[in-house]
Amino acid sequence: MEFVTICWEVFKGPLAVLAAPAAPLLLICLAGIAVMTIREFRKK
Repeated sequence: MEFVTICWEVFKGPLAVLAAPAAPLLLICLAGIAVMTIREFRKK
């Protein structure tokens, strides 16, 4: 159990650093997809 805790402590930092910038990018991508979908529906 100690090993898992140590691994988590080691990976938690880099994961937080990677996840922080990724969250807004994911929202931007989802917004872009939503806008494209709405435009396609309005054309029809």
